[in-house]
Amino acid sequence: MILSKEQYYKRRWFLAILFLGLGLWLLYLGYSMLGYNKEKDELFSSTDTPCGIEIKYDKTGKYRNIHLVHCNTTNSISSVLDKNEHDKLWYVIEKKIKQIGNKNSFSLEHNELKVLDYQYLFWKDKLYELKIDNETIIAYEMGSNKIAHTVLTVGLLWTGFQVWIIYTLLTKGRKVYDESFTND
Repeated sequence: MILSKEQYYKRRWFLAILFLGLGLWLLYLGYSMLGYNKEKDELFSSTDTPCGIEIKYDKTGKYRNIHLVHCNTTNSISSVLDKNEHDKLWYVIEKKIKQIGNKNSFSLEHNELKVLDYQYLFWKDKLYELKIDNETIIAYEMGSNKIAHTVLTVGLLWTGFQVWIIYTLLTKGRKVYDESFTND
């Protein structure tokens, strides 16, 4: 089925607006990715005892991630632990259990957590650094912004191209498509 000039023109407007929305989404995504890459002096620091620590094991995926959810008085902050960080966390906790002589299970509730000293850096809902009893569990690392810059650049180029197409549709209108439908 061949489209008429009017149908082709309407379809081009629809696609231009749809792709403009995609470009704006890429800009938002790139900007958001840059927002979570913070310098150490921009992070919030706290030594408060958390209300609870919850460890979730993701065994459904290929990588079997370990998620640490650290609840403080205002919100929950979380991080993904690798195997070494997980083992270090349990080493520090078990060492403290032996020091206080607790033979029962350590349930990581607020009363048991008071015996540990905490220092952590966070921003919004992300835990960047965690020290328990002066042992670094999660070390601060400044991440790379390459992917964020790439997404932001692609979003800028894509949005600019779609704005140019919409400008062409507004200024030249159907003349562009009339010329493309004429046979020589």
